[in-house]
Amino acid sequence: MKTNPRFAASTFAAWCGLAALLVASAGNALAQKIETIALYDFSDATNLFKDSSGGTDLSLTKPASGVSQSTDHSSAAPTEYSASFSGTQTAAYKAIDFSSYTALTFDWYMKATTPTADSVLFQSNANTGTTGFFRVALLASAQEDTATLKVSHKLTGNNWSTTEWTLTSLSSWNNYTLTIDNSIVGSSGHVRLLVNGVEQTTTASTWQGDVAGVFCSSTNFYMGTANSSASPFTGYLQYVEIYSGTPVPEPATAALLIGLAGVAIAFAVRCRR
Repeated sequence: MKTNPRFAASTFAAWCGLAALLVASAGNALAQKIETIALYDFSDATNLFKDSSGGTDLSLTKPASGVSQSTDHSSAAPTEYSASFSGTQTAAYKAIDFSSYTALTFDWYMKATTPTADSVLFQSNANTGTTGFFRVALLASAQEDTATLKVSHKLTGNNWSTTEWTLTSLSSWNNYTLTIDNSIVGSSGHVRLLVNGVEQTTTASTWQGDVAGVFCSSTNFYMGTANSSASPFTGYLQYVEIYSGTPVPEPATAALLIGLAGVAIAFAVRCRR
C-alpha cells in the first residue's frame, strides 16, 4: 500500500516531536536534584550523626543517651547501619542555614514504633513562631502499625502550610521522600511525599495566606526530637539525605522514558520511508 506523502510527513513530524519531548523529560528527570546538603548514614558508631556528604560539615551533636547504632536495616538502602531511637533521647542538632534554598527534599528509610504521642522526625528551629519553621512528625495513633505523617511549615506572619498523609506498615522498613517546594504557592504541591517511590495522596492540607514559603536562616535543625528533648521519636532511621531540589525518579523511570523515545524515533523513521 502506498502511503500518502502528506500524511507520512505529518506523522513523521508528530513522532519526532514526541521523541524530543520524551528525551527532554528524561533529561529533566535526571536534573532535578541540585545539591546534597547533608547525608547521615550512621556508619560511624562514635560519631553517629556525622555528615558524610563531603561538603560543608553539618554533623549533628550526638545525644548523650537514648540513640545508638544498629545493624537493623533496609536491604534497599546503600548502607547496613541505622540509628536506633529509644524514645528517651535528647536532641541531635546543628545550626543549619536553609534560607538560600527554594526546595528541600528529605530522603530516608524508616522503621517505627506506633506512636502513642506526637513524635518528631525533623524540625528546623525550636520556635514554632519563626518564619521558615518546619516540622515533620508522626502523630499519636490508636491504630497499630499506622500513623499520620504531618508537615507543618510557617510561611510569614500568621500564615501556615500543613499537610498530612496516612502511613501504614510502620513496623517494616520503607523509603520516604518528602519535598517542601517554596516555588509552589498553595496547598496543592507545596509539600509532596513519596513512599517507596510512589507519590502519596494527602489526607488533609491547609494553606493560610497568598504568600510564598521560605526556610529559616542559621538556626538549629533537629533530628529525632522537637527541640532539646520534646516529642521524641521511637524507631529506626537509616540513610537520611537532605538535598536541594525535587525528587529524582528511579533510574528505571528515566530508562523507560529514553526507551520510549527510541521507539518513537524508530517509528518516525519508518513513517518517513
